[in-house]
Amino acid sequence: MSKIFTMRRHVGVALVFLTTLLSVACNTSVAEVIVDKCGTEAGLQQGDVLVIRLESQMTAGYLWSHKSIKDGVLNEVGEAQIERTPSDLDGGSETQVFRFKASSPGKTKLEFLYQHPWQTDKPPLKKCAFSVTVKKDS
Repeated sequence: MSKIFTMRRHVGVALVFLTTLLSVACNTSVAEVIVDKCGTEAGLQQGDVLVIRLESQMTAGYLWSHKSIKDGVLNEVGEAQIERTPSDLDGGSETQVFRFKASSPGKTKLEFLYQHPWQTDKPPLKKCAFSVTVKKDS
């Protein structure tokens, strides 16, 4: 039994080492676009991650959403995350954080709408758009 335990331990150590090595080798850069720069053109390399941070006031019921991306240039990574201010005061603002992976070379436009989710038939309170160019990984 001790030989099996020792072998499993060595395999476990080897897997941890390989996982660490791969995570270092596959490290991607991050391009960040901030809401006060709506209309910004972002240039990315294939494999980069684009992070978009948009200030919102969720306590008033407003949320940012984006139109679906169908061209394959960018793919959303997970769901939007919420960052709250440390004070957490009622009526305070939060930041919605969206992440997109640059999947293939090309140009695309990300358009975000700021509105009540239940009022999609009405014009949004704000719009924010970004032009994104993804270049082939060199």
